[in-house]
Amino acid sequence: MDRGAVVLWWALAAAALTGTLLVLWISRQRARRQAEALAFEDPVTGGDSAAKFALLCRHLVFRAPPGSYVLISLHIDDFDLIDEFLGSLQGDRVLRQLYDCLHAQLEPGELCARAAGEHFQLLLHWRGMGALHARLARAAIRLGSGTPSWHPPWPLSLSAGAYPLGDLRCGVVTAQDRAAAACRAAAKLPRTADSCRCALYAPQDLAQALARKQKLDRAAAALAAGEFRVYLQPKADLQTGKICGAEALVRWQLGEKLLPPSDFIELFERSGFIAQLDRWVFCRVCALLCSWRQNGWPLLPISVNLSRRQLTEPDFLQPYLQMLQRSGLQPSCTQIELTETAAQDMDALCRAAAAIRQAGLGLAIDDFGAGYSSLASLRRLPADTLKLDRAFFVGGDHRRGEQVAHWAVQLAAQLGMSTVAEGVDTAAQARKLRGWGCTELQSYLLSPPVPPPVFEQMAFTAPRKLVL
Repeated sequence: MDRGAVVLWWALAAAALTGTLLVLWISRQRARRQAEALAFEDPVTGGDSAAKFALLCRHLVFRAPPGSYVLISLHIDDFDLIDEFLGSLQGDRVLRQLYDCLHAQLEPGELCARAAGEHFQLLLHWRGMGALHARLARAAIRLGSGTPSWHPPWPLSLSAGAYPLGDLRCGVVTAQDRAAAACRAAAKLPRTADSCRCALYAPQDLAQALARKQKLDRAAAALAAGEFRVYLQPKADLQTGKICGAEALVRWQLGEKLLPPSDFIELFERSGFIAQLDRWVFCRVCALLCSWRQNGWPLLPISVNLSRRQLTEPDFLQPYLQMLQRSGLQPSCTQIELTETAAQDMDALCRAAAAIRQAGLGLAIDDFGAGYSSLASLRRLPADTLKLDRAFFVGGDHRRGEQVAHWAVQLAAQLGMSTVAEGVDTAAQARKLRGWGCTELQSYLLSPPVPPPVFEQMAFTAPRKLVL
């Protein structure tokens, strides 16, 4: 081989090697960029990921004077309803819209990222709760106005928790936990006109969050261990005063404490455990009715609550019908209560209601007057009972509330529905309701919720009457 050929061969080999190395380098760069995108870019919003937020947060806070920043945990209230009833695509559009609203307000040296699901985190300059609330309220209002491309059938609102950062010696994760605990506390506050509730971290928030987690972790084992109890709140016929039925309510015997539903129902709603608990309550109700039949007592109808979490399941009613069939009870012995605040998707609620009525169970619209869709509920739901919320009879302008309650009783009668008044405090109010034609009363004026043996005594062995 002559010298020229050797030189050419080495030149070609060097070119090939260089090309190979270049291809490898480009591939590695592309892989690195893809890995960085996976690690540092949120796939839903296109903004920073939670991991990148944590890195930048640590960098900014350590370089700033103590007390310069506040860490915010923020979420969209009732976001699970958007995913359940409108679909995940619509939910993602809402999340991107919120990110854009928050990001548009950032100042130099501030951060925003989606943490997970509908939860966001922000690092903002700390100027006090008043200034913070004003900033977040502007974002909430902008989110509520939305864009023409999506129209949620209910107003959107935010809850936010703030943890001012003196320093980060506690660590980013701990600071995030404290902000999240404050966010959960904010979610319990009354709704505000500006669609944003804010709370400042307090040490007890974290303790409450830990207690909630312990309850959730314990729930399934508690159900298996028989720690939950069914209580019955009697209903009285307003014309005769006799006990004519009851609502089944659940209590949790947690050690020495008997926990009311307000201590765990919302938690179970969010986790999904509520469906299992609802079915357990219905099973206990069937067993009670069977025992009454065996004792020769009247089968007074018992109503049970059904969580909105079950409404999207096409066969949600089958376990209930199977329990009735096994017990040999007629469906009319029981009544399902659907709260009207579950009607953010009226179509799903109507389908569930139609299935309940077709199966022969009674159907009640619970908490009528507590939500914003009351007239739509009456117009479209095939219910046979209307339960008037206690808001008509307590607080505020009693006279105005009673006028609305009077109208509701008359309208229900015209629609062929019976009415049950809840939360009535005085005999005078009960007499008014009786005069208007209200059918039944369920309130502490008659009795609080009681264990089944106490109810059986009141209704059967030593009958009690409502005296007005």
